[in-house]
Order: sequence, then structure tokens, then C-alpha cells
Amino acid sequence: MDVDENSNMPKPHDLLWFSDGSVVLATDIYLFKVHKGLLSLHSSVFKDMFESLNFDGSVSGGIGTGGSQEMYEGLPLVTLVGDKGEDIAHLLRAVFEPRYHDRHSDGTPLETVVALLVLSTKYDFKNIRNDVIFQISRHYPMTFRDYLSKDIGHLPLFGRTREDCHFYLLNAAFRADIDVLLPTLYLACSDASIKSLLGTYAIMPSECVNRLLMGRESLVEQQDRLVADLPERLREAIGKNACRKGCSCLKKAFYGSLSELINANFGGLDGAFIATFHLNGVCSDCSPFVVNEINTKRQEIWKNIPEYFGCRSWDALQKKLKEISGPSTW
Repeated sequence: MDVDENSNMPKPHDLLWFSDGSVVLATDIYLFKVHKGLLSLHSSVFKDMFESLNFDGSVSGGIGTGGSQEMYEGLPLVTLVGDKGEDIAHLLRAVFEPRYHDRHSDGTPLETVVALLVLSTKYDFKNIRNDVIFQISRHYPMTFRDYLSKDIGHLPLFGRTREDCHFYLLNAAFRADIDVLLPTLYLACSDASIKSLLGTYAIMPSECVNRLLMGRESLVEQQDRLVADLPERLREAIGKNACRKGCSCLKKAFYGSLSELINANFGGLDGAFIATFHLNGVCSDCSPFVVNEINTKRQEIWKNIPEYFGCRSWDALQKKLKEISGPSTW
């Protein structure tokens, strides 16, 4: 084998190469000498994989290629086809280094979060998977007020800004079939332009993008209806609210520049924002009433968001998340 061929061969990982390891895992760039027993304890996939290996050089259950088990320095060599070495390194470090991943951390690099979510699902590391789901769910909560309090795109998250994480997390959650994360990630991604969303076909499964586009269309339709109905809802409010200043301000009030709210994102339809910048002629006593009326309508839209994106109800997903996000067992 010449020098060029050797340079392209995977090399032992600096940290994940244990002298007493009992199996070697191979990826595109790294070899990992690790312990079969520990991996089998936490992963049913690795347990089944290792049980199919025979140490007499034969192989059962379809592991490996050809008629004999590949070996490396006297140990079984298992190639993890399709997995990047850097991603597997994140997974194995989470297994072998108890403090490598902290589910309460906001500073875990996005690449690590995505790798752990996808690979913990693929290889059935339930504890790691549950911890990552909990970690992400803290920033994409399933209650109306909690979601809005987190919906600030420029804030730092996972080594980037929050808005820079949306599509990577949605792609990972969809591929890993993490249904408890999907509605809020779809909602966060729906703030992007149609042009940007169409561009995601190149990096995300078409089914995921289709659901995102269809859900966005349903959401925007309801939001635009809310905006279009604002003048009528203001007239209806006259009979519900008596101005304490006796000026009958709701009869004189009017909305302006409502066209600026068409196709707005969900966070942009805040009642206080609309009352402050688009409603004229309302006194300080009546303004909170109008704000509440608008936000009540927004909450009605919020209840249907999972349905727009083809997901189960908030109640069902919240119940499932509660089961997943119990205390970490690592």
C-alpha cells in the first residue's frame, strides 16, 4: 500500500483508544478501540451487533463482508457504514465521559447536539437520546407564553444564534422521528421566506419540507385572517368594554397600516405591539382590553399549530415529553 493510500486510512482516535478495549469501531476518518460490554449495556443495537460476532474468525447474522470477521490488532473490527467519524466521536464520548454532555447546557455546540440526537436514536442509546430531547425542548417549549419568551432569534444558543439552529434541529428531529420536538421546530422554521424554505429541499427530506410548507400556508392563512378581522373585532369589543374615562374611545378608534402585518411571523402578531403601533385613538385604560382580545385569538391559533404541521396535539406531546424528560440516569 503506498503513502497516499495510507494517508486516507482511518486513524486511531486520540481519546477513544483504550488499551483494554475489546472491539474496534471503524468510520471514515477514525478508529475507536472501546469496550463491548459498556456499549452493549446502554445500546440494544450494539448489543445485538456484538452478539453476532464470533471470535474464531467467522461471522453470523450478516455482520461484516465475506465469510470471515475482519480483525484489527487481534480484535473484531466493525465498520459503522454511513456514519461520520466526528459524529461517532461525540456519541462515544457521551458514553465514556459522564460530563461530556450536559442536558442543562445552552452552550453545547450545535454539531454535537445534532450528532447525539441522530446517532443516539439510530443506535438506541435511550438515556442520551432523552437527555438531548430535554435539552432542545427547553428552547422550543410547547406552551404559548413559554414559546414566545424564547422566540428571540438573535440570542445565543448552541454556539450560534437561535435562528441559526432552527433548520439543523428540525432536520435532525425529523430524521430521528422525535415527534415531541417537531411542532415548535416547524413553527420556528416557518418564519423564513418561501425562497429560503424551497432551498431546504437540498438538505432535508422532501416529506419534512412538504409538511413545513403546507403547515406554514395554513398558519399564515389564519394569521392573515386575524389581521383582516381586527377592525370588525374592534367594533364587537365596544359592547364588551365600557371605557372608564367615559370617552367611548373604542367607537372612535381605528387601525392603520394593517397591510404591514400580512404574512407576519407568529411572534410579530403580539397584541401589545399591534395596539401600540397600529391602533389609533384608544385610551390607556381601554388598550389592555384590546391587547387581550388580540392575544386570545392568537392562543386559538396556537392550539391548532400541531395540526397544521401534521403532528399530534399539544396535550399528547406534552404528556410524552414529560415521560421522556425525567431525571437523567447517567
